[in-house]
Amino acid sequence: MKNNLLLSVIAVAIAALALTSCEQPSNVTEVCTDMVKQSMHKSARSLVQFDSTTLSLAIYEYEFLGGVNDNRLAYRTIAFGHGVDQPKKVDTLTYEYGEWGPNNNSYSLYVTPPAGEPYTLWYEGNAFITPDGKAIGGEGMDVLARVEKWEKVIASFPNNEWEGTFRDEFVLDSVFVDSVKVTFIPPMTFLRDTIKIFSGKMDTVSADTSCYYRFDLKRDPITFANTGHMYMKSVRSKFDRETRVETIISEKVTEYDFNWFFTDVSSDAKFTITLQSTTDGVEGANLSISKYKLDETGKAAEFLLGGVTYKHPVQP
Repeated sequence: MKNNLLLSVIAVAIAALALTSCEQPSNVTEVCTDMVKQSMHKSARSLVQFDSTTLSLAIYEYEFLGGVNDNRLAYRTIAFGHGVDQPKKVDTLTYEYGEWGPNNNSYSLYVTPPAGEPYTLWYEGNAFITPDGKAIGGEGMDVLARVEKWEKVIASFPNNEWEGTFRDEFVLDSVFVDSVKVTFIPPMTFLRDTIKIFSGKMDTVSADTSCYYRFDLKRDPITFANTGHMYMKSVRSKFDRETRVETIISEKVTEYDFNWFFTDVSSDAKFTITLQSTTDGVEGANLSISKYKLDETGKAAEFLLGGVTYKHPVQP
């Protein structure tokens, strides 16, 4: 964001003009200004910001509503958290193009909201810099519209119960035999080494670790408090394939209550929530959720977490 924006655009502009005209441009700065205006309109720009004090996540977003000669700009905001509820708000602003900033690092946009005082946005590093210092936009996910996508998540994700099971099996006992490996090194050298190779006999003993997770995510409709309960059961066992006998090696159950909140949002299918334990002596967890899906009625259906697919518990 500290690069000279005007010089970067001038280099592109001169190259473009050289391909389209034999005449020298009369005003390169004017051409560059037009290119920056076009660059502004290429995509929406958003900022996801987590507030550790209020345990809430907010998204701020600008998106032009027309071409470079249309003076309408949408500004969207939304916030959600433990005890925080700020529904989506959309303002249609008007704007006028400004001028290049100091050292030609930025370009200004004069914005007038439907209510309140006009203010200036500075376009720098593919982001809009607001008067209070927020950088809305940038690279990657920050040039995508995310407010409406997240609105769908917070409408469907709370007040659900989820369960998932992880299972891992590995071999404890395998049958190997000795074999002699001979390596020839010219002109007349032979190296012999004894190695172990699998005999082809079926393994007789295997070990198994299974972990069962079940948790609910509640949200109070009046106080907007986000609470829940986690139940985890981990079982390690040994299974003899010949006798078909399973022996439990260890079993552990962990439970805790928690407050929960979003800490990051990439899309309506990928986001992160934090479970902040309220049970003494037990830590919470960060859950990086992906492939979140809704059913045909628009209700939460499943998601992927740690390689495990979570769904609603089957009711007896």
